[in-house]
Amino acid sequence: MTTTAELQPAAAETCAPEPHVWVAHMRGGEPVHVEICMGCGQFNWDGLREQVAALITADRKRGADATSTTDHPEDTCGRCGGPNIPWCAPSPLWNEVMRGGDINATDVEMHHGIVCPTCFAILAQEAGVADLWRLSAERVHVPLATVTPSGRTWNERTWLWDDAPTSPRQATEAEVRDAWSGGPLAEGVLYPQLLDAPDLPPNTFLAVSFDRDGQVLDAVKLTGIDDPS
Repeated sequence: MTTTAELQPAAAETCAPEPHVWVAHMRGGEPVHVEICMGCGQFNWDGLREQVAALITADRKRGADATSTTDHPEDTCGRCGGPNIPWCAPSPLWNEVMRGGDINATDVEMHHGIVCPTCFAILAQEAGVADLWRLSAERVHVPLATVTPSGRTWNERTWLWDDAPTSPRQATEAEVRDAWSGGPLAEGVLYPQLLDAPDLPPNTFLAVSFDRDGQVLDAVKLTGIDDPS
């Protein structure tokens, strides 16, 4: 690159005491322009030096910025060359895919042990080790919606949406008669006259019928129903 020391003024007449009338001349694509006086034809060497000095300063700044913001060695995938993110895989799975199943084979770890999640999944599938991947985040920085407008809720254990709970309904006359006879209880149904007794196992109740005078006519022990209260 041309330095300011190489820009030497040429001998030319001056317009003194009148000021120079500079006219800029520029070639397409050139980083600087040249100013020539309309009166005496002299070049504006001071303006050209300022332009070159500004270009040198900007070039040095770009070089300093480039050296001060070096990438982390694990920011680039060793397989595809694309960006890599902070992530992890279960250690036994990693060892099987990247070290051929040898826990201690760090010296033969593929791609120096630096691959992105996509490349790891591809390597695992190509080797027949694993497929059907699941992605989760250890740190979620915003609240997530876990209930749909229809009332379904997200189940972290099963990774599925659970159906919205249905409101219990009263048993029909036929369902009550069947329950009195010891038949199975319908799911999500409330039965009349179910009494909890302290000596009964959990979720076990007495279905009791009374006459008009309040005398007990029948009592049937029912199991497998939530507390109706």
